[in-house]
Amino acid sequence: MFFCVPSRSSEPNTRAIATGPYARVLDRLGLAICEGRPAPGAVLFIDDLAEQYGASRPVIREVLRVLSSMGLVETRRRVGICIRPPEHWNVFDPQVIRWRLASGERMGQLRSLTELRAAVEPQAAALAAARATPPEASDLIALAARMWAAGKAGDEATFLRLDIEFHAQVLMSSRNEMFAKLQQLVAEVLTGRHHYHLMPHFPQAEALQWHAEVAQAIQRGDGDQARSAMVQIMEQALSEMKSMWEHANEGSGTAQAGGVVDPRTTSVVGSGGWSDQPSSTAATPSRPRSSAGSRIVVSVGVSTCAVGWSLQPTTDRSVGISRPRSRAAP
Repeated sequence: MFFCVPSRSSEPNTRAIATGPYARVLDRLGLAICEGRPAPGAVLFIDDLAEQYGASRPVIREVLRVLSSMGLVETRRRVGICIRPPEHWNVFDPQVIRWRLASGERMGQLRSLTELRAAVEPQAAALAAARATPPEASDLIALAARMWAAGKAGDEATFLRLDIEFHAQVLMSSRNEMFAKLQQLVAEVLTGRHHYHLMPHFPQAEALQWHAEVAQAIQRGDGDQARSAMVQIMEQALSEMKSMWEHANEGSGTAQAGGVVDPRTTSVVGSGGWSDQPSSTAATPSRPRSSAGSRIVVSVGVSTCAVGWSLQPTTDRSVGISRPRSRAAP
């Protein structure tokens, strides 16, 4: 069975740029599998892949070996290389996360990652309050202050880098080795939201304030307050995601009209959340509200932004499938 996977050169890529035929084939084939092109259960042949991607058989074999280690493919005796269903994938692998974020399944991936963060990071913050060393606590205070400065200046790249460092430091300071291993996962979801333009230009003051409160509570050794402030960050992120999922499922609004919203003119808040206007004063932290006011504006902004983002033009996704040919399995 021969699968023609279209080129993805015009689509954004969150991965660090890698060169060479191995990296190119791995990226294209991995992304295609995560998009369901070809579908689970389909059989791949090394000769077909070598011809399709213009790569040598040794390169294709190495790519398939790596994909097998990620759980995306498996070798079946007398059958060949088969695509495995998503439930067998190593969903914690950073490359698999990137491919899923770049695919049509990005909303589900963002939801899963955000729910995992909400379950882990508040407890990590509480543990960090009890276990962080004085230098680590001081580093968190400094990171929160630099995040505030970068946010006020509208420096998105610097803010993203500092936000990733902040959450990684909290996870590592928990002294729980399993929590610490999740820092790459958190980096991927924050980078993915930034890369796909879910964050307009200026951060919301309350998001900055909550990060500062987490750092200050850890420095004081106040586990309850550290957990509470991190819960507020996570609840806000979950609220954003919920609006995105609902509007993506509805397929209504701007997306239905064929428009693409520029998120830089849309209010968004959250962990590293952004607003289209700079804030001159720190907001008093509060839980998400459903009453009329600024919170309603935030929800609408996030939803519209997400719909526009998920429908950006892409290359042709058609898949050419020829009839199966008689061939010995590799």
